[in-house]
Amino acid sequence: SNAKAYNRLKSVVTDDQITVNKKHQEPYVIHNWAHVVACLNSEKALLLSFEDRRWLVPEVTSDKKDGAYWTDFNEWLQAGGLGIIAWWAKQYLLDVKGFAHKVVAPHSDTKNKMIRSNFSHGMRVVADVLDEALSASEGLPVVTTDEALVEIIREKLYQGRKDARLESPLTVRKAAHSAGFYASKDRKSGVGPQKKRGFILSNDPLIVELTPGQINEIRHKFLELNTFAL
Repeated sequence: SNAKAYNRLKSVVTDDQITVNKKHQEPYVIHNWAHVVACLNSEKALLLSFEDRRWLVPEVTSDKKDGAYWTDFNEWLQAGGLGIIAWWAKQYLLDVKGFAHKVVAPHSDTKNKMIRSNFSHGMRVVADVLDEALSASEGLPVVTTDEALVEIIREKLYQGRKDARLESPLTVRKAAHSAGFYASKDRKSGVGPQKKRGFILSNDPLIVELTPGQINEIRHKFLELNTFAL
């Protein structure tokens, strides 16, 4: 499975030492100098989570080059191209500020697509609803709660009925994170017209730090998802 593949690669990607298990020999430990490059033709090949810090997922072109291109490219490599690439890489390390060994891999839109490709149906509902709200907000912040999003899933997928497959508020907050939303540090009560308790979610990080009273006072300054989605 994609989760099993991700877990098996954890130590190979990040550990300073790895254990070698050869057949008919005692296991032994060596320093890990491996640099892992994975080429995937499916967004579901690895089960990446929002908390992943190991994998950089850049966007690469899918345009197919003809044979003449690759012939010229290989001739360039043999005629000094490899040295040019090595020089560029060395200069990059000298020029880029903040580069450090074992820092967290930066996020990317392509990585976000991979994360979303493994969403449950309810998590997809959350991501889609939040994307639509951001498009309709005309630049205004969007505000909701995790509990309100759970209710949106219940209405859209289960016609308001209870269902064991209904996502938890924690899972909903993870889905909201993929849409660029921040969550308050703790649950708060008295938010919105229904005064429900929950974690406040917004694409504006300052709003989630406000008290429910402060948020209710500025309700005219943001799009409230509770009414937009339903």
